[in-house]
Amino acid sequence: MAAVLETFLPVYREIIYNPIQEQFKIQISDLRKTISSVDIGKLFTKVEHFYNSSWNNSIPFILNFCPEPKSPDLGFSATAFYNLAVSNIPVNDTNYNLILSVLFHESFHILYDEESLSFKNKISNWFTNNPSKVSTYANLLFNEAVTTALSSGYLYRELSGSSLKNEDWYHNKYIASMAVAMFPMVKEYLKENKYLDKKFIDNYIKLYEEKFPGWITDLNNIMSDRFIIAENHKDYSSIIRKFSRGNIEEYRNELNLLTLQEMKKSPITKVVVITKNNKQDIHLLKDVFKELNNWNPDLKKDFTYSKVLNDKTYLIVVNSINKPVEELINEIIL
Repeated sequence: MAAVLETFLPVYREIIYNPIQEQFKIQISDLRKTISSVDIGKLFTKVEHFYNSSWNNSIPFILNFCPEPKSPDLGFSATAFYNLAVSNIPVNDTNYNLILSVLFHESFHILYDEESLSFKNKISNWFTNNPSKVSTYANLLFNEAVTTALSSGYLYRELSGSSLKNEDWYHNKYIASMAVAMFPMVKEYLKENKYLDKKFIDNYIKLYEEKFPGWITDLNNIMSDRFIIAENHKDYSSIIRKFSRGNIEEYRNELNLLTLQEMKKSPITKVVVITKNNKQDIHLLKDVFKELNNWNPDLKKDFTYSKVLNDKTYLIVVNSINKPVEELINEIIL
């Protein structure tokens, strides 16, 4: 891979970099001015404390920018690993506050990852032990939502002195809506120099349940984190075309005791597509998921079935006899 990239480098310079390098240099200069206009280190430390995380201050975060030729408004993206954060910059983009908030969004994920194992376990237990029926799905959304509240809410405001439009906080409506809704809690904790605790998690889950009650039966939300077993890859492709956005995605192409047990341990939405040994596979499914003990479907018919499991996630079963799976997934009801 490195050799391929090295070989391509002269082409990249000739076609992409050289024609726009002067504008790119201006953008980099302006970004430096934007960063130096506020105490980024202080903001970073404040977020680090909020997460109850840690960072070796002798290791700097290095911001990397890649110029991008003028193109239709496709936006930009960023990623981070260890102490490196990378973002593209469209040549016509001068919204440096937004670019930095997206870049630091990824850096804040690193801080979230750097929480101690004992504290991660505490957070996990706070979600698991909360009696709300939405606690598991609230947990699945939490990392992105709280990071967005910190970057698009707190950091952007500190950089620009104003607030982003709600719809610009994140390109996903569930994450953006929750980030906006939870921002007052985040702002209060930052102001009082407090870090994440059980009270915060409980209030966040309550906010999810009361402000967005429809999300727990919204398939597009529920299918954002999914474990799919489908022996026919075409059926799997039909599902991901229907629900294209996936944060966590696991796929197995064999339906057997091992894959079902693996699925059972994953606290995300579980989808089992049965197209071959229908009777045998349904019985195997019932052996693994004891919550299905009283379920006695007509195995000779096409159907979809959903069940909330003990881990508060949905199990969705698609039984295909005559109808194609592509058609059946449109009949799923939670």
